[in-house]
Amino acid sequence: MENESLLRLYLADPTTDADGNEIQPFLSTPELEQLLAGADDDIYGAAAEGWRIKAARAVELVNSTTDNSTFSLSDIHKHCMLMVDHFSDLSPGGGVGAQLVNVKLDSGSAGDDEGDDIVQG
Repeated sequence: MENESLLRLYLADPTTDADGNEIQPFLSTPELEQLLAGADDDIYGAAAEGWRIKAARAVELVNSTTDNSTFSLSDIHKHCMLMVDHFSDLSPGGGVGAQLVNVKLDSGSAGDDEGDDIVQG
């Protein structure tokens, strides 16, 4: 399995649904490539950084209730941060953090060329 596919698996970020239909992944292919390059192909470090991005993006979500299920923003953020810790522990370098200088994030909007920069120290 190539690193990009494995990273998508670690990030729970599929490109197809259970029926094989294409879906919009949470992180774009260029974003995954930047994560891998910034982590010097440390798959666990890239996964930790990907979960950090997912946690940061969780602030854009709102609490919702559907089909007797409630999704809480705080629950999503907590889960993301637990995954950051998990993959940071697996990474030989303890996660990407200082190695990843700049990730250009897709805005997710069609026709919107402006992304958000995340700068890690």
